[in-house]
Amino acid sequence: VSQSRYRALSFKFDLPSNPKYGKFSVFGIGAYSYINFIGKELTEQDLFADPYSDRYVKSGFGILGLKHTINVGTDAYVRTTLAGSSSASLFDQYDFPDSVNRLHVTKNRDYTNTFRLNSYYNKKFSAKLNMRAGITAEMFHQKSNLEDRDSAEVWIPVRDFKGALGLIKPFMQVQYAIHPKFKVNVGFHGM
Repeated sequence: VSQSRYRALSFKFDLPSNPKYGKFSVFGIGAYSYINFIGKELTEQDLFADPYSDRYVKSGFGILGLKHTINVGTDAYVRTTLAGSSSASLFDQYDFPDSVNRLHVTKNRDYTNTFRLNSYYNKKFSAKLNMRAGITAEMFHQKSNLEDRDSAEVWIPVRDFKGALGLIKPFMQVQYAIHPKFKVNVGFHGM
């Protein structure tokens, strides 16, 4: 039998709007979970059953963002979203080399922070034809560390990574409604 717990909280606030400045929204979500696989409590039905090991898995994430939409003419608008997110995943394993001792043999720590800006122009040409074009810019920062050991006191690094990656992706999409129940989407998404 494994022990688990999950918690989440989300929100969205639409701020008072003014046609001259557009509409602003603030949004966010956060979640945390853990699951413990305690060796002596596991049964053969448990997917990760190992009676000689205790495993602890924790994860969490959070997103916070701001969205702005402003009308540009009667049939078009520009929407821009700026958001940041953070996630973490932790794993620890303890083995029982004998019936008395417990040894911490694996520790894994993964962290990712992302910043994203998305902005697009949306135009409705007619009841059948719509077009959307814009750009997404993202910056990822990641730190990942995995260490193992057997009976030795020294941790052996398996993975130790820290780095960043930036992406800029233009996109365009055209939607045409051939029939009220049948629409065709054509577009590109660059990298």
